[in-house]
Amino acid sequence: MPTMPRQPKPPAKIKYPTRRTHRAKTYEWDAEKVKALREFLGLTQTQLAEELGILQQTVSQWECGYHYPKGASVKVLSLVAEKAKFNYGEQPPPDEAAKTGS
Repeated sequence: MPTMPRQPKPPAKIKYPTRRTHRAKTYEWDAEKVKALREFLGLTQTQLAEELGILQQTVSQWECGYHYPKGASVKVLSLVAEKAKFNYGEQPPPDEAAKTGS
């Protein structure tokens, strides 16, 4: 009786470690935190961008989560937050109109 030829084994999938798999992306300034700081300061995206010396589109991209502040921007944001006594999760100060009820 003829025997069936053996089927070759499929090659084993080898996962090679990459830099990407080793680093977990954690950002000191995420989208919500950037927006919360800006609102705490009572600034528009354009005004914050001018203060930081960057483009308004950059602030928008940070707030939308498309990009995150890196390098010097992180340090500047941290300094601004520290000087303004900003605590993440804190509500922005109420508007003057809300205080007077008009």
